[in-house]
Amino acid sequence: MKAPKEISTWYAAATFYLTAGFAIPFIIGLIYTFLISPFLVEREILDTIISIILGLGATWLGIMYAARYIKRTYIIKDRKKLINMATSYLVILWLIYWLAIHLFIGAFGLESIVVLIGIAIRGAIFYSLSRFYLKENIASEAITKGNISGNINN
Repeated sequence: MKAPKEISTWYAAATFYLTAGFAIPFIIGLIYTFLISPFLVEREILDTIISIILGLGATWLGIMYAARYIKRTYIIKDRKKLINMATSYLVILWLIYWLAIHLFIGAFGLESIVVLIGIAIRGAIFYSLSRFYLKENIASEAITKGNISGNINN
């Protein structure tokens, strides 16, 4: 196994967000869109609620995977900063998406409010689960195993 390498916090946060908050939920969302959603054409609110719940579950799986990947691959100096940055990426990019869809296309209604609430819930859950799964000090663990030397603070 390769020794973990030190990278900037913004890069680790972007990697974490792209894996946990985008790639895995996107793939699972595509599967849902093509296999289940067509059967819910007459039930838009139900479809929206199911997609939000599925998105949260996919984000949870993504966080578990991304946390293990980052732990094995990178040395992180500031775990809290990484989590805050990754959560900010998630919320800001989802809000931009929401604004693009709902302002430029003009698709407002109950579904629009449900999606906005889902973004807020997803951000809170992403933050909480990230704190749980990135609990260990990755840099200290690497130092303890003898992979690197030096003094790295939390």
